[in-house]
Amino acid sequence: MKPDNLLASVPVLDAHIDTLTKMLYFNEGKTVYGIPGGHVNLDRIRKGGVNVIFQVHWLRDRNSFYSPLQECFKQYRLMLRTVERYADRLAVTTSSREITAAHKAGKVALVPVIENGVVLEGNIDNLEILHRLGFREIGLVWQGRNEIGNGNFEKNPGVGGLSDFGIRVVREMNRLRMLVDVSHLNEDGFWDVAEHCEGPFIATHSNARELCRNNRNLWDDQIVALAEAGGVVGMNFAPHFVDDDPKKASLSRVVDHVCHIANLVGARHIGIGTDYDGTRRRRGPAALRGVPETGSRVAEAGPPTGDHGIVGELLRVFKQVCG
Repeated sequence: MKPDNLLASVPVLDAHIDTLTKMLYFNEGKTVYGIPGGHVNLDRIRKGGVNVIFQVHWLRDRNSFYSPLQECFKQYRLMLRTVERYADRLAVTTSSREITAAHKAGKVALVPVIENGVVLEGNIDNLEILHRLGFREIGLVWQGRNEIGNGNFEKNPGVGGLSDFGIRVVREMNRLRMLVDVSHLNEDGFWDVAEHCEGPFIATHSNARELCRNNRNLWDDQIVALAEAGGVVGMNFAPHFVDDDPKKASLSRVVDHVCHIANLVGARHIGIGTDYDGTRRRRGPAALRGVPETGSRVAEAGPPTGDHGIVGELLRVFKQVCG
């Protein structure tokens, strides 16, 4: 299928956009989708052809001065109010059927997701509450340590992988049919997820570490293990994940990551997770317009991308896990 026809027929999913959090912190909680000087707004979404967004509720690592769960609820309320304002253009969705309905109605589907399992506050019962509210994916950690495990930047000695609580969380997410995201997890934790997760898990915004040595990118053996579980890696457009010299980051370099992973495990295990509005760097490759252009460039580069190309693979896994 040609890229233009593909993008018209298949919802294009971006698995990691942080705009909601930025709206809360930098836009005084106003229900205007986007922030001044940011990467994403409704016009760019339309022009970029993005139809489905994993709407991130980001939480900083825990300290004694705030409740991560309450912070998550603030962002959730803002998301609901924003969707009410743009009811003709946005829809909150929690299943593949709802995503398809939103796509047919010409709306952008927002899937509520969480970045940082600190949101559970060490209480596994909170997981079912969050699922009932519509959250369908959780990134287990952020930069540091929480009750589940350790982030890539945790430097304390003997950090290890998942805690016993973390293993319970993964198993409960499997039971609830929630996607497990390993993008910020340290290597030991990654391998614990690979061992204990039943079914596919994903890395929503990570690239190939062989091409860019950012420690949040994945080594080839990690990519292989994730693919063997049926998972998908979402290509991160932030410059410091694309090239060791961020000034050299470009859409062509993103395509290099796509081709590397496609040659390693097949394009069936590649998606898009731009990380827009989640980085201090104001511009990634081609802004949101880079998403459909990446599909075209990959088709030109030659690796087999299947019926849906890289834009549809995360939807396939979402349907398999979440329904």
